[in-house]
Amino acid sequence: MNWSADQSIELLRRDRAFDFSSQRQRWLAFREAMRRDRQFDFMISAKDLELDVSHGAILYIEDLNVSFDGFKAIDNLNFYVDAGELRCVIGPNGAGKTTMMDIITGKTRPDSGTVYFGQKIDLLRLSEPEIAEIGIGRKFQKPTVFEHHTVFENLELAMAGDKRVLPTLFAKLSGAQKDRIDEVLATIGLAEHARRAAGALSHGQKQWLEIGMLLMQDPHLLLVDEPVAGMTHQEMDRTAELLLALEGKHSVVVVEHDMDFVRSIAKRVTVLHQGSVLAEGSMDEVQNDRRVVEVYLGE
Repeated sequence: MNWSADQSIELLRRDRAFDFSSQRQRWLAFREAMRRDRQFDFMISAKDLELDVSHGAILYIEDLNVSFDGFKAIDNLNFYVDAGELRCVIGPNGAGKTTMMDIITGKTRPDSGTVYFGQKIDLLRLSEPEIAEIGIGRKFQKPTVFEHHTVFENLELAMAGDKRVLPTLFAKLSGAQKDRIDEVLATIGLAEHARRAAGALSHGQKQWLEIGMLLMQDPHLLLVDEPVAGMTHQEMDRTAELLLALEGKHSVVVVEHDMDFVRSIAKRVTVLHQGSVLAEGSMDEVQNDRRVVEVYLGE
């Protein structure tokens, strides 16, 4: 490059001030990025995510939409659950109840909207195993237990911990772990059946065992799908007692069609219809809502 005499003189002037601010900003940004104590999102394990319920709610679903082959299963859904709350969700077939739980647990991805666990954890960025790891458990309608193992062994297998082959083969229960299993056995009412094969239990007892297996993982939020389907009245009463005992210790969302059972446990009921919230309130408020009677209770 050929410089003129005037240009050279200008560059060499002692009073000339050069502006290095942009270079300095880039250097500071680079140094911040390279800090040894800095954690990037892709480096953070799901189990290290902190649940923040300082605003009261544990689950935030906002402006959620999902369609399957042109059918809108979830339509601009907004749904919130408080920490420690026992919430019942009802609605006709096709209302979106199962799809909502599929989205919460990572089985289905929505077209749009947000789903947060507490204030900070974006569930749509996590996989199914990661969602289970951070403390969301789901019980399906049909109980799935290890029928050839005892009730105690089912709870032991469900215990949170390292599930790789070698650690599992050589694992030995500590006193604290045994106490935890005994505590869950008492909670689900199966202490006297601890050494009994799970396959020999009644339908209701298998349901309680599966809830116990979820409790062994210390979940913050439990999603329970039609827990009393096929139960006797006595088993239904015991299931109501069990779910009410979990209130406050865990947040519980129960999807159920049996209105007598819902009335026995619910303080707050959400009615879904065509993928969105139709009504929400106490059982009395919901049952007296004309829209709910027309689309659901009047069936």
